[in-house]
Amino acid sequence: MATLPSALQMSALAHARNGRADDIARLKLELDLPDLEYLDISAELELRRALQRWPLLAELEEALQLETQLKAPQEVRT
Repeated sequence: MATLPSALQMSALAHARNGRADDIARLKLELDLPDLEYLDISAELELRRALQRWPLLAELEEALQLETQLKAPQEVRT
């Protein structure tokens, strides 16, 4: 069976994900639920797989989380 080249596969995945995001946005609008939280489980799984496949990417993710925590305002106890 023929397959698309990698770049086209990724483009198709991104397009499908954008389409799902549009569908969720329309559903929120139609049901008048703007605060509805939606978690794209397939995107989360893809991210986990990528972090397992590329350890350097996982290290970068950890570093960015630490940087964000350090930039957050610290609570001052009195």
